[in-house]
Amino acid sequence: MNFFSLLKIKGFPVAEAKKLFSGIPDGEEFIKWQKEKRWEIFNFHKQNNSYYNTLVPDNPKKWEDIPIINKETLRLQSNKYKYDYTRKLYTRNTSGSTGNPFTYTLDYFSHTLTWLLIENRYGSMGVSLNDYQARMFGMPLSWRERTLENIKDRLANRYRFNVLDLSDRALEKWIKTFNAKKFQYIYGYSFPIISFSNFLKLRGVTLKNICPTLKTVIVTAEMCSKDDEQNIREAFGVPVANEYGASEIGIIGFGNTNNWKISNELLYVEIVDNNDNLLPDGEVGRVICTPLFNRGTPFIRYAVGDLASIETVNGQRTITNLVGRQEELAILPSGKKAPGDTVFYYVFKEFSGVFKYIQEYRVIQKSLYSFEIQMVTSTLPKKTEQNYLKRTIENYLEKGLNIEIKIVDSIERTRLGKFRRFISEVN
Repeated sequence: MNFFSLLKIKGFPVAEAKKLFSGIPDGEEFIKWQKEKRWEIFNFHKQNNSYYNTLVPDNPKKWEDIPIINKETLRLQSNKYKYDYTRKLYTRNTSGSTGNPFTYTLDYFSHTLTWLLIENRYGSMGVSLNDYQARMFGMPLSWRERTLENIKDRLANRYRFNVLDLSDRALEKWIKTFNAKKFQYIYGYSFPIISFSNFLKLRGVTLKNICPTLKTVIVTAEMCSKDDEQNIREAFGVPVANEYGASEIGIIGFGNTNNWKISNELLYVEIVDNNDNLLPDGEVGRVICTPLFNRGTPFIRYAVGDLASIETVNGQRTITNLVGRQEELAILPSGKKAPGDTVFYYVFKEFSGVFKYIQEYRVIQKSLYSFEIQMVTSTLPKKTEQNYLKRTIENYLEKGLNIEIKIVDSIERTRLGKFRRFISEVN
């Protein structure tokens, strides 16, 4: 089924969003249009969201006078939305690199615009959302969530690979799958794609030769260096695109490492210093985003938690430097390798259904057999809940592991408020 026909069936206002997206102006008219849209979305939340109105009690005359907010600010808004309009909203959540779950809302119209932007960017790589996708994402273990993901993958013309096992045996199976299926593009976390490219090069295999229909690779989530991109390009035999974004914001930039075209059509991006002052092009600072159309959570001048710089060339704003994170492997006694951050994201997503008081967590692999789980929580997990967590970890990794649970007051952070959710001390 056509992707946008499926969205329409699910109640997304596709025709309305296409009309707006196709009518976005260029050049000087675009600058004026974007300025109008950012003030429109600010005024909407100021007038219709009682919680956001408490954050900005005055009426700022300059955009820069609007206070910058972050996840911690917005976590306090639970059940404080007072909207006076009829757009449909739906709820999503993300833990991000802080390890602290964050629930937010998007409206159907703005999310449809996001899909149109994605289709536009993918089109620049010669593929469409309707093409057959090799999807390298995680998969939940629970039957209900796994079934829902499988249904979504089938409807969206996607085949999902298990990125929680990156052992040589598993990657050999990946090669056989690419040999048997006519994938048109690969989309997924940078880390498993980089691992697969390294494996292909060791085997002397170019993926395009065994899967001739393959057109491009699009990496997302973790950092992917220029060297990583080159390795992927050589091992896969197709062009590589790098998608930079945040779950709650959408695609912030698209292109290649240190050359991400900003999603100006739907997003206003600023770079500021530690005192919230705007920085000129070329200087590295905090990334501040304002989605121009989302009437759900008020992401107005929202700090996503990254450092970057921007350059403007021929009127196009581009992210030219980005400071982010790379994922570490969990290496197990059996020889199995798994992306630690991804694995424990799914572990704690399941565990939160049993124990609802986790504020933050961190996992440290001390040895091949030993993992230390640090949790900030207002309520101690019961013995049965701790046993459930240990069983869930073994289900995702393997049995026979030593799992030590530690309750801590806080977890050390970087100056951006981030911390590494998974750390390996295994050489």
